[in-house]
Amino acid sequence: MEYGIVTTACLNSIGIKSRIFALKTKDSEIRPYGAGHVLLEVFLNDLDKWIMVDPQWDIIVYIDGMTLNTVELQDAVTNRKDIKL
Repeated sequence: MEYGIVTTACLNSIGIKSRIFALKTKDSEIRPYGAGHVLLEVFLNDLDKWIMVDPQWDIIVYIDGMTLNTVELQDAVTNRKDIKL
């Protein structure tokens, strides 16, 4: 959780738009551990889009050389597309 929060704060402090994105499992209220993860999205002006970044695992997701945002990643996973990390 801290990686996403700190990275977002650092990027915003130097003028790079970013926002926290929190993921939770359906049973997060009763799961003893591993019920959530925090990552972020960063707005890239040259692409004119938000992209997903996971600073804890040092991951940016791609399909065919294009970076994905969280909605595009969800669609790729749902439709079993070939993603690259």
